[in-house]
Amino acid sequence: FITRIDYSDRRGELFKRQTMSNLVNVEGGIWRANTARMENMRENTATVIEVGERQFADAAVPERMFVERYLTSQEHMR
Repeated sequence: FITRIDYSDRRGELFKRQTMSNLVNVEGGIWRANTARMENMRENTATVIEVGERQFADAAVPERMFVERYLTSQEHMR
């Protein structure tokens, strides 16, 4: 599971860092982070997202949403 991603500009200077923490095993061998933090080094700001609840269901996302015709139709943009 990836817990940190560093984002650099074209000069190779770090400008953002995403950190995932509070990892939980949600289903068998599937791990997810309950906390995501994005830091902006240039502006000295951060955004934190905390997951309070997860639901997994077989029919949560209809299969038709994964076919090329649906994705290229822009129907999902409405």
